[in-house]
Amino acid sequence: MYNINMNKIKYFCLLAFIVPLLGCNNDNGVIDVASYVDITGKSDCSDKIQELINNNPNRTLYFRDGTYLLDHQILTPGDPTKSVDLQLSNYAILKASDSYQVKRDEIGEYQDEYLYMVSLGGLDKINDVTTPGSVYSFTGGIIDGSGKAAGIEIAGGRETRVQNVSMKGVEVGLRIAHGVNGGGSSDADIRDLSIICNDTKESYGLKLEGSDNTATNIRIGHTTHGVYITGGTNILKNVHPLHNKPCKESYYNDSIGFEIKSFAQLSNCYSDNFRIAYKFHDSGSFLTDCVAWWFEPSLDLKQYSIWKESNEFNAIINNFAIGFKKDGERTIMAGNKEKLGEGSIHNVTAREIDKITDVTDHKPDDGSLLEQYLDKDEKIHDYR
Repeated sequence: MYNINMNKIKYFCLLAFIVPLLGCNNDNGVIDVASYVDITGKSDCSDKIQELINNNPNRTLYFRDGTYLLDHQILTPGDPTKSVDLQLSNYAILKASDSYQVKRDEIGEYQDEYLYMVSLGGLDKINDVTTPGSVYSFTGGIIDGSGKAAGIEIAGGRETRVQNVSMKGVEVGLRIAHGVNGGGSSDADIRDLSIICNDTKESYGLKLEGSDNTATNIRIGHTTHGVYITGGTNILKNVHPLHNKPCKESYYNDSIGFEIKSFAQLSNCYSDNFRIAYKFHDSGSFLTDCVAWWFEPSLDLKQYSIWKESNEFNAIINNFAIGFKKDGERTIMAGNKEKLGEGSIHNVTAREIDKITDVTDHKPDDGSLLEQYLDKDEKIHDYR
């Protein structure tokens, strides 16, 4: 009869579970970044992280809980044969250091002025969606801009994903650059983001300069500009930018919830307390089930649900709700009255409709801009 020692059996079973995890830096395609850098937030990690990215193509880099201090941006390759996947635990923090260089010395093609803390596809920009490795992502964790740095940009490649990320104190939350396929297509998917900017005049939550992207379930706060769209065929759903600070203490005159310069489709989007909720240039966009809301009066400034910026208004707006808590001057639609375009507005519902300046008795005022786009048989509904 063999003498079975159960404690030894338990010990070897535990080793069988732990050893593969300890070997994950080499065998399982997962790099434990914390094994190579300081995670106390006391010393710079950016050079070592960049080295890990450069030396581990087609691997996942995992950031466990801790603070990873960055003196400069980190860049990932857009080339599918060199790409990496960055995965952060929920409380892993990438933090801009006191010496972080916020802006570029020179701006190249399809760049903006900011040196984003993480530049996805910032190296080896290649238009390739067929090679395995073309789909890579940044998932989880916290981006801490320390009140000055920009957060994440998708600078190159296509089919990039950013998801489940919290950003704090950023000048710009997320930017998608003009795509690398020649036509501007980026094909990125971003979802489940919380973005808190830094209350500056030039703060932006989202900049969508590339085309053919999706943005879903995103909340943005403490920003002057919520969403800025210049690329075509972007699809947004459940995006909620918020202008937080009291109007007299911030750059309220410049505040815009959504600025749309190219074709986009928005559904269930919510502009919250910006001076202009939705600002349209010459774009044939669609808005469905969207909201404009104010919880603060604008003092000496009117507030606008829809602003027609340039010559033609070609957007189609369906099921549009307007509401506010405090007195102030609100106008449903205003702006340039030249070259009306082919846009239309349907099924508008407004809270306390008697306080809206371009509406009388549930109808647009004669000669108002709203009258040009709301069907003559429709009235504006009131809700409480």
